[in-house]
Amino acid sequence: MEELRERLDLVKETLRKAEVYRHAAKVIGYDRETICPPKAIEEEGKLTAFLGSEAFRLTKTEEFINAAEYLYEHRKGSGNWTWSWRSISTGYTKR
Repeated sequence: MEELRERLDLVKETLRKAEVYRHAAKVIGYDRETICPPKAIEEEGKLTAFLGSEAFRLTKTEEFINAAEYLYEHRKGSGNWTWSWRSISTGYTKR
């Protein structure tokens, strides 16, 4: 059960970090579309692309993929644990 918890923690932390990058990209994207000075549009576009790429990169590492696949493979044999992507990203619950 300890290995399951460690991998779950890794997936949760990685998804949390990726969401921070995506949120920052959304905020900058909103700024770019509304009040961004014309001279800053290109730079903000580059920054938005960088943040989106970093969020994607986090979820494509071998460590993350292995942990996510392990959780998927052990989702039914995990006793009382309730599994869903929502529970992985927000916290796991016991029934």
